[in-house]
Amino acid sequence: MAIDIFKGTYPRHFLHQLVSGQVDVDRMDYLTRDSFFSGVAEGIIGYDRIITMMNVVDDYLVIEEKGIYSIEKFLMARRLMYWQVYLHKTVIAAETMLISILKRAKHLSLAGIEIPSSDELNYFLNLRGDNERLFNNPEFLNNYVRLDDTDILWMIKRSIHHSDMIFSTLCKKLLDRKLLKVAVKNDETASLFKESKVKFQEKHQLNDDEITYFFNEKREVIYPYDIRSGEINMLMKSGKILPYSSLNTYLNTEAEERTFLFYQKE
Repeated sequence: MAIDIFKGTYPRHFLHQLVSGQVDVDRMDYLTRDSFFSGVAEGIIGYDRIITMMNVVDDYLVIEEKGIYSIEKFLMARRLMYWQVYLHKTVIAAETMLISILKRAKHLSLAGIEIPSSDELNYFLNLRGDNERLFNNPEFLNNYVRLDDTDILWMIKRSIHHSDMIFSTLCKKLLDRKLLKVAVKNDETASLFKESKVKFQEKHQLNDDEITYFFNEKREVIYPYDIRSGEINMLMKSGKILPYSSLNTYLNTEAEERTFLFYQKE
């Protein structure tokens, strides 16, 4: 039943909307939780009032008209939390370096070079094959549920003196919080990025694949209000149900996009 609700195949459709929708309990939870622990007040929402304003009509979730401003605050809070917290330059720089470390560890492991890792992590570092076959393999699932942050951190701490320069450098810099620099891509930053990349590649004699561990870019897109996944339906006092976008003429339904450049500064 829980799986049916999650997939949206359960007959009571509003239950799926409660766990996966424009206004769902997951978003209300993580916005409140992350706002508290990050100290960013912009993420604080009136989740208790939104829940109070929820109703069900014909098995679909609706928000009573009185809650229209609470919904506006909720959407704005989520947008600000993405740009100020989830996509903060320190967060995405550390994330990019962690991904590069895991990619390099897998590359070395598949090449037969020993990596200090747990049995569970070592299983994934040496893994080959298509997803469908792997997901149905009990060994894959058993190793997956036993893998956690401790395995990753232990590998990083033990690898700061590894013989591979790229791998050891990334591990040491992440632990020392000497993260990759981040800039939003524009004409000026793209030019500087390119110049720095060429100089760094020549100085350390890296090939085109190896330089991507220190210089790369990532495109991030958020939708302040994503009409593709279905509208928030508002229950008016008259009993009529209207989409939220028709009640807010200033609503931004377009994608907000930024491309970030990650580079290693000498």
